[in-house]
Amino acid sequence: MKTFILNFSIVSFVIIALLVTGCTKTGPMGPQGLQGSAGAQGPTGLQGAAGSPGAQGPQGVQGATGATGAQGPQGPAGTNGQTGATGPQGPVGPQGPQGIQGPIGIQGPAGTDGAPGATGATGPMGNANVTLYTYGSMVFSSSHLLVMPNISKETIDNSIILAYYSPDPEPIDTWYPMPGFGPVGTYFVRTYWFPLGTGYAYAIKLLNPDGTVYTATEMFRAVRIFVIPASNVIPASRQQPDLIKNLPFNANNYTEAAKYFGIK
Repeated sequence: MKTFILNFSIVSFVIIALLVTGCTKTGPMGPQGLQGSAGAQGPTGLQGAAGSPGAQGPQGVQGATGATGAQGPQGPAGTNGQTGATGPQGPVGPQGPQGIQGPIGIQGPAGTDGAPGATGATGPMGNANVTLYTYGSMVFSSSHLLVMPNISKETIDNSIILAYYSPDPEPIDTWYPMPGFGPVGTYFVRTYWFPLGTGYAYAIKLLNPDGTVYTATEMFRAVRIFVIPASNVIPASRQQPDLIKNLPFNANNYTEAAKYFGIK
């Protein structure tokens, strides 16, 4: 407060001096006085109104890239999007190596019989020189001889001999080939032939499956023996063909043989 009064007195004095000198003749300007001490700061005035925004300054230089922060936790899975359209098929790749053969599968069920085929053309006529020897019922054990009269060695040597028998108690017209096993394999029928008088004898021997002599008594209702001369004999030594396999019928089936040669 004292400083304020002192300053006010000095200012008043200066004003009076100026008024006195103004009324007299102006003399030369005196030297500048010393600067007075600064007064106390007045109270802060009211804030003025905000000015209008200035123009945006140019963009500053981009700062250096900061360090990468730690990875955050994995977010929840999103929903599946719609399936896209199927793309074009790619080219076929090269064939791979063959794999190992797998195990054989179980046999499948038998298929149904196909429709009967068309009847084939009539085959050539059979050999007209075939001879059939027929024999009635016979009962024997171990062995039996059948005579084939009036047949030459040349005919025998150049012919196929097919023999069949109808054993009891098999149904009538049931025929078994000779040689071969009998019904249910009880015995084995062995056959051979040899010259006898003006013809040949056809020998029948019954054996057990182990090769020993069969001694039980058997009945043959009938026996049929076909003598089939060859149409052409070729001395081919060891290369002689198997005539039985080349026949146009099953030589082990009496019915087929009889049908082929027209014998009832």
